[in-house]
Amino acid sequence: MKVANMLVRMKGRNEMIKRLSNDDALPWELLLEADPEKELVEDYLEEAIIWGYQSQNSGRLTGVLVLKKQRDDLYEIMNVSVDEVEQGKGIGTLLIKEALATVSNATQDCCKVQVKTGDTSKPALALYKKNGFEIKEVIENYFIENYSEPIFEDGILLKNQVILEKMV
Repeated sequence: MKVANMLVRMKGRNEMIKRLSNDDALPWELLLEADPEKELVEDYLEEAIIWGYQSQNSGRLTGVLVLKKQRDDLYEIMNVSVDEVEQGKGIGTLLIKEALATVSNATQDCCKVQVKTGDTSKPALALYKKNGFEIKEVIENYFIENYSEPIFEDGILLKNQVILEKMV
């Protein structure tokens, strides 16, 4: 199935959200910023839908979102990352809206979209809540028990995983 790229206008600039495949040059720096375990990322990329946000002016990918179907009634946003310089400009929201629209178009019945992040990830939590996601569960010590190296965000050890959900 051929998927058309979506051209959007943001603040007077032409930008594009484009569907990526594993054959494309993936934005590994962005992917690993959101999830530092490369083997885990490689595993979920195999059966996922990947979008990149690309500036038409520079041609550079400055945002990425990875969506994976877990079951017929459940999709999971596995990874969302926006270049630090571009954060706060609506790129994350555009990528999330594209993912939600894809899920909505792919399912006839109501479907749940889930995203998991760290409890110290304040900007990510704000982004998801702004886009209608609600906190459903917190898993204590998830990152300590499941990642080989400690993860720090703004000098704070990341321990707990927050699971957010939205019905589509």
